[in-house]
Amino acid sequence: MTEKRRRKTGCLTCRTRKVKCDERKPECERCEAANVECAGYAEKRRVKTRLECPEQRASTVEVLNSNVPFPTTPSQHQYTQPRFREDGLPLMALPVNPNPFQRPHSRARDMLGYHQYLYRTLDILFAPKSLHFWRDYLCEAAWEMEWMFDAIVALGSMHRATLLLSKNSSSDRDRGLDTKIVAIQIYIRALEGVSRDINENKRATPLAVGVLILMAYIEVGRETS
Repeated sequence: MTEKRRRKTGCLTCRTRKVKCDERKPECERCEAANVECAGYAEKRRVKTRLECPEQRASTVEVLNSNVPFPTTPSQHQYTQPRFREDGLPLMALPVNPNPFQRPHSRARDMLGYHQYLYRTLDILFAPKSLHFWRDYLCEAAWEMEWMFDAIVALGSMHRATLLLSKNSSSDRDRGLDTKIVAIQIYIRALEGVSRDINENKRATPLAVGVLILMAYIEVGRETS
């Protein structure tokens, strides 16, 4: 039985989030349902053919003999990165329930905190060169370790709460206060989980150290918001 290869034709946002893309254009339904901005699709690659007509060979020789500098290819100086909104606003809407007649799961809004961390908080707190740990390593581990997921959700939710509490609208501030309470509750749950992990391993693993650093930022947001 042959192994099914992953397709690489989805939108840049879904490929970054490592979820299956429905490939609707110009914006996919998966991003619309998750209330994140669809970064579009990568440009198609152009494959050079071996057969060239005489005119093409002549033009190639002219370019080689000229002093015109060669254009740099995107792969040399650019990293394919989805472009997200940079206004700093918190993600507002809850994830869309596939069945409108069902109540959303009690932890459905945790995805807002997770996405807030992934698309807003990371760029503020950490340098791009360290994102391989804070984004790739921790977020991947979060889907297997609940206390890791709780820590990320708590920090993202605390960030959302801080932004909402700074608004002039009373409804935004009320929502911010509610979000802060939820963030603290999730933070306590994450604290209990990382404590168990340290006790079981008799030492602080890299994941546990990362969570403790996230918790330090949560404490800062807890005091300032």
